[in-house]
Amino acid sequence: MRKKIILDAVLALILTIVVFFTVSITLDKKGKIGAQVSITVTQGMSLKEIAKNLKETKVIKYPNLFVLYAEKRDMDKNLKAGTHIMYQRMGYKDALNELAGMGTDENTIKLLIPEGFEIYRTAKRVSQVFDITEDQFLKEAQNGSFQNGFLKNVPSRENHLEGYLFPATYNISKGSDAHTIIQKMLDGFGSIWTPEYQARADQIGMTMDQVINLASVIEREAGNINDMGKVSSVFHNRLKIGMPLQSCATVQYILKERKSVLSIEDTKIDSPYNTYKYTGLPVGPIASPGKAAIKAALYPEDTPYYYFKTLSDGTTVFSKTRAEHDSK
Repeated sequence: MRKKIILDAVLALILTIVVFFTVSITLDKKGKIGAQVSITVTQGMSLKEIAKNLKETKVIKYPNLFVLYAEKRDMDKNLKAGTHIMYQRMGYKDALNELAGMGTDENTIKLLIPEGFEIYRTAKRVSQVFDITEDQFLKEAQNGSFQNGFLKNVPSRENHLEGYLFPATYNISKGSDAHTIIQKMLDGFGSIWTPEYQARADQIGMTMDQVINLASVIEREAGNINDMGKVSSVFHNRLKIGMPLQSCATVQYILKERKSVLSIEDTKIDSPYNTYKYTGLPVGPIASPGKAAIKAALYPEDTPYYYFKTLSDGTTVFSKTRAEHDSK
């Protein structure tokens, strides 16, 4: 009996270690954007040498896995020499795409705004790489005058540019002010909101702002890009019958904290962003959605689902009923 207890304990420990490293490797591949760092690649530098530098600057955690990832996908062929502006824990694909692009020159700063960043996180990112405070950025976003035509369709509200500071990598001149940076992001949104998208929004009875609003929720809720169409279908299905969206991300937006588990008190906060308390969309977007999320909001998959949950490994499971949802 004692031997069995010891064996069970050893097996449980091994399983815990395996799960830990599996999750760690998954997170290293997918990435979670951190602080900005610069990586210099010299002519003739090997992929292993580059991977070592990436590990030392905390862009990646497992250099050997990074090398295998790159070689398997033939992403190791076109890496460019130069100084590359990167981010700690940015993920293998984004890191390799950056290394395949031209490095920055001495007069340019590369600014990466990931999909799903809230405006206050964008302000913090800008303040980390430019001589601009978070408050200066947010004040300019709220009070600045911008001439993009689509802005006439954005209602007046607090953080009214939330959702429209398009997430992308921008090459911006050193010394640029908040207005210039915000303008580049708005131009980024304007370049992807096509007449086709507007026509589709009209077809499904939604305004541009409602689409971006929903897309921002999809961006924050979907476990991965492949699930966005189904996640969109869940929210569309709920909206059609007047069922609350019950999106944790909308409450996290109120809290300005990405809590892994919301309390009952959190879900009762009296705010027009709280989709547990109020039906319909939140009063405005809760983050900057990328193109995939915007497309998913416009073209949801046709499903019978009203529930979903994202598991710790990023897998999303969908259900038709609450009972089915609770059982998974």
